[in-house]
Amino acid sequence: MHHHDITPGEIQAARVAAAFKGWLRNHGEILIATADALGGAEAAKLARSVATSVAQGADALDHFDELRPLRDLIANYVGGSQPAVYREGDLIVECDPNAPHVVGAQICANALDRAIEALQALKTAKIRRVPAGGLA
Repeated sequence: MHHHDITPGEIQAARVAAAFKGWLRNHGEILIATADALGGAEAAKLARSVATSVAQGADALDHFDELRPLRDLIANYVGGSQPAVYREGDLIVECDPNAPHVVGAQICANALDRAIEALQALKTAKIRRVPAGGLA
């Protein structure tokens, strides 16, 4: 088996991935609620599946392919050029930027952006598991 020195970038990526795993374990309900609000039942089911699996000990790397569409869904909402709107009965209402679901989407977008970047770096380095505290 070939070993290589761990680079500072890989160490940082592992730390970010470990922090995301902790965030998802402790605050997965934010991701689930955001996915539900923005993408409906199927997106919520996907978010719940990932959050539950990670809470039960799976590595975030195991869910890289599921996290990407969630990130894309949320990023399209947060980073869209149109004002965020929602339907309330027969009315289309512009969202208050401080509304809980808007803030939740911003939190999720930030967490997912950082996590996807870190997980991609770990996949590229062929690192398959990240210890709870990241790499030393």
